[in-house]
Amino acid sequence: QSFSSSGSSAAEGGKAATQALRRAVCAQQVIADLGHPVLLGGGPAAVQHAAALMSRYAAAQLLYAGLDERERGPADELPVLAAGALMAAAGGASSDAEAGVYMLQALLLLLSCVKGRPYSAGIRLGLSALYTLMGCPTPAYLQCDALDMKNIQMDTLCGHHLLPALLGFAPSVALQLRTLLWQTLNLYNDHAKDAGETLHKAYQGGTYSKVLEFVAFRERLDAAHTRAVARAEKCMSDIREASQQGTEQTLASLSSACKALPLAELPRLASSSSSSNGSS
Repeated sequence: QSFSSSGSSAAEGGKAATQALRRAVCAQQVIADLGHPVLLGGGPAAVQHAAALMSRYAAAQLLYAGLDERERGPADELPVLAAGALMAAAGGASSDAEAGVYMLQALLLLLSCVKGRPYSAGIRLGLSALYTLMGCPTPAYLQCDALDMKNIQMDTLCGHHLLPALLGFAPSVALQLRTLLWQTLNLYNDHAKDAGETLHKAYQGGTYSKVLEFVAFRERLDAAHTRAVARAEKCMSDIREASQQGTEQTLASLSSACKALPLAELPRLASSSSSSNGSS
């Protein structure tokens, strides 16, 4: 009985400590989002703030015992906040060399943490952003690829984090860029194929409110900025590849691009824009 009571009290103590830690981490996130004075000032104070956050993360490892690496840990956000503090120090550095040191420290910090938390989206995306800033698009791609993002995540995450990074270094990551463009466009194409069946089932089931949601979601996908960028860049990639095969293939690729892109809308948009400017 004494063993069972001591075990239950220890479990309750661990649960209370986890809850307290989660609240503290959430508070740190809110403070960072609102603009922590230390982060705004940068410099040594920001570095000390990063060290304090990592000290708390190290102390929290006792609460990670037995936790599956796919589960969200109680302090997974602390390394990301610490890396952000180091980037704030880089922003306030007096020279590019000093800023580079802070950026490397942020990179090494996240790399040391991703070994134990390989499925942490915050850490992986942070690494992808840092690799992009350092001009390393292939490691940036690999960090996002490790998250195995699918479906709508190709728009909400890859479209904002990875696609701009690969486009900025297109010649050196041509294969990865083509793969990402293909995966992104498949999201929209597959949804367009299944949209009719989804609406039909909603009507049959009498869930008419869902019909409005499905229609609104389809309209948002059709007007998505990521879709427009991926479609245009896919055409540009095809044209570049065709240009190496001769004039005939290049002209065929240009013709296909003109059919794939809504170029017919450009004169109407231009005229409406000019008329609105004239009226104003």
